[in-house]
Amino acid sequence: MPNKEHKGVRSKKIGRHSQQTYLIENIKNMLPLYQTYLSRHLTRAELLLLVGLKQISSPNVAQSRFVRGED
Repeated sequence: MPNKEHKGVRSKKIGRHSQQTYLIENIKNMLPLYQTYLSRHLTRAELLLLVGLKQISSPNVAQSRFVRGED
């Protein structure tokens, strides 16, 4: 089963890129009515802003370096 990670549930291996992707997916899952709209109309910067706003409301979810914009 080499494609296990691609079946909808992301693994909890948190690297710099995968954590960012995981958080963006989390935000989309929290807003299911807007999931399609977000993926089609929001830029990467706007998604990262949402990640930052989510971090302010629950600080344990992300690390501050994502809010500061380090990639």
